Amino acid sequence: MALLATLGAGSLLEAHKFASQPPDLFAAVLAAPNGPMHVAAVVSASRKSPEASASLLGKLRLVLTIFSGLLSLFVWSCATHLVDLLAPGLASRPDTRLLAIEQMKMLAPITAITGTSGIGLAIHSMRRRMIPAALFASWPNLTIVGVVGIANGSMDLKSGTFEAQTNGGHCLALAALAGAIAQCLSVSFGTGIRPRSKDRKPRGGDEAAWAGIWGCMHLMVAAAAATVSQKIMAYTDMRFASFTEGAAVLMGGGTLLAASPIGLVSTALMTHLTPWMANSRSPADLARRLRRSLVVVAFSTAAAGAALVALAPVLACFLNAGGITTGGGASQVAKLMAASVAGCSARAVRDVSLHGCLILGDPRSPLAVDALAVVLNVALDWLCVSHLQWGPLGLIMATQVVSILSTGLQLLLLKRRLKHFRLSLIDMLPTAIIAAISGCYCWI
Repeated sequence: MALLATLGAGSLLEAHKFASQPPDLFAAVLAAPNGPMHVAAVVSASRKSPEASASLLGKLRLVLTIFSGLLSLFVWSCATHLVDLLAPGLASRPDTRLLAIEQMKMLAPITAITGTSGIGLAIHSMRRRMIPAALFASWPNLTIVGVVGIANGSMDLKSGTFEAQTNGGHCLALAALAGAIAQCLSVSFGTGIRPRSKDRKPRGGDEAAWAGIWGCMHLMVAAAAATVSQKIMAYTDMRFASFTEGAAVLMGGGTLLAASPIGLVSTALMTHLTPWMANSRSPADLARRLRRSLVVVAFSTAAAGAALVALAPVLACFLNAGGITTGGGASQVAKLMAASVAGCSARAVRDVSLHGCLILGDPRSPLAVDALAVVLNVALDWLCVSHLQWGPLGLIMATQVVSILSTGLQLLLLKRRLKHFRLSLIDMLPTAIIAAISGCYCWI
């Protein structure tokens, strides 16, 4: 929201929106609190002794450092092709396209830097350092806002000149890079891995650790599939929105204003709940902990969503007062915010059920649900834009409908996999209510 108020809904922020997609995807998989790497490491290490988990995390950190470095080289070398793939509509706006390519190349090192952050978050979470683990993710955003605010004081980044747009793009990219470095350093502080016990056989310990890595990576693939499917659905929305100037920024602003607060609530809860569920003593105990986690997350995120729906007109008017939207733009952003809230609680509930499947050692069910969700989202996006002409609001609503349906299917599969698991309709009532309220607000 601060970037929207500072830079406006121009080509600068639109180019950054497209350029940051690949680095954001890899950062979400490798370094996000409650992300795939974080969850897989916590679940895998919770099943081992302290010495075995230390050896596992040490070797996993080495593997991820090499892997993320290769991904960073891929993003830098293929920046032009990635921008053309993600935003074909920018072909008619060469200045915005060029700015997006330059920013993506500058953002490429973020992938390498964040390669080890997920392991650090897992260590903090396992050692019950919940507040640091939940706050480390704020470093990139705080750095971006601070640097852009300082730069805007000396340069008019909001003007439409090509020089101002280029300077603003460089400031955004460098600020994001500095934030990633700060996050990596803060996450790594206090995560020293204890040396291997002297009475352990080095070769056998290494073999066990490497075998544990493959098991951890197997769990991470399933956890990453959920994150990747959400990103693919967002990419699909952005791809359709790229053909309308300014639509991507308005969609991003509406989604960010709604999803970020709910995401913070969900992340703070899941950072504590995931290790608690992973340390369950029996299937029956896991079922009890899983149900309690689902109820807590559903009620908390639904309450946050209800507050955001009520505040949507106020926040939209704030954006309008800042010159970001004009005419009926404020009401449109308010509807986009409300639409984004509809499926946020359902996605948080699905995260809990996904972690339950991973703890049970069942990564296949989430993979099947994610694949089905991506296909359904593409079909609904094409229907809403090409035939129904619903525009950005239709794109967001299609994604929320897919999120709700995939959450219901995931819960059914989890109930089938865990016989002791019982979930009543009352437990999911807040999620259904907030979805209905958001839908009615958008319809009216």
